[in-house]
Amino acid sequence: MLALLIAGIALAQTPPATTRPGGLLAYVNQSDDTYEARIGEPYDGCTQIQMTSHTWRGIPWKHRIVVVQPEKPLVPESDLGYLHITGGDPNAADLALARRIANLS
Repeated sequence: MLALLIAGIALAQTPPATTRPGGLLAYVNQSDDTYEARIGEPYDGCTQIQMTSHTWRGIPWKHRIVVVQPEKPLVPESDLGYLHITGGDPNAADLALARRIANLS
């Protein structure tokens, strides 16, 4: 019984010999000249980044990233960040939460 348990653990920890390319891996490895990022107009006192990440099924995926910096950083020159994904354009509640989190850092 112990030998079967040890053999089972050994087999379970053996990584696959090769990774079969396809699906997501093939898509991620494709060249895509659509990518673009630029600083946009200030948005409610925040920095806005306009980005096109890729084209999928003929549709360019555009994103608006709003960067909120703390008013008085607790740790000057910190390289920490926080990413809050809302799934759409930020509203007043999203910005209030982002500012609160930024000011706690």
